[in-house]
Amino acid sequence: EKMGIIMGGIATGIMRPLLTLTDIIQFFIGLAFALLPAAYIVLTKGTKPLTRLDQLYNFLSKFPFGGALFSLMVGIASPYNASVRARFLKVEKDECKACIQDRPWLRNPFASVHAIALANLAEMTSAVGLLTAAQYEKGLRVIPVKVECEYHKKVRGQVTATAKYTLPADKKDAIIPYTVLLHDTKGELVATGVVHWKLSYKENAKKD
Repeated sequence: EKMGIIMGGIATGIMRPLLTLTDIIQFFIGLAFALLPAAYIVLTKGTKPLTRLDQLYNFLSKFPFGGALFSLMVGIASPYNASVRARFLKVEKDECKACIQDRPWLRNPFASVHAIALANLAEMTSAVGLLTAAQYEKGLRVIPVKVECEYHKKVRGQVTATAKYTLPADKKDAIIPYTVLLHDTKGELVATGVVHWKLSYKENAKKD
């Protein structure tokens, strides 16, 4: 077991700088293939501004490395979440999906993905999803106030998180729990995250 920890540390020391370099390369390739054509299209064809996260993701995904670029942009906006190197697979008004790969620095002493890495993935997937949904509601502010995670089994390899959500129709301020399901490559449920979000509407604040 000690040998496994030592080897994991060596692998981390070698792989992490290489993967960081890969991120940098993907970032600039993404800029070339996605943002530059995007600017051209906007300037020449009058495309509507990409004001929502789902618009931005769907637009960038049309270009090589565009999905990776979106994920890197999320990591820049939230550096702590970037530590798990998540890749977004779907960003929509009512659903968000992201995954992480099994990396040496994301493991625990038992050679499986660390519990906090799974909680991190769950929170980030829920955050991008709720922020996207909130962009459809004028004057809505969403803030996470509590994060829970239940672990069902050890997991190795890729982990995919799926968050589905619906905003209440009454537009009342509330704290609502939204569930995130995490599955392994076999489709087995490995963890369940619950992120409690405080929903606040500006129009309600004016009434007070």
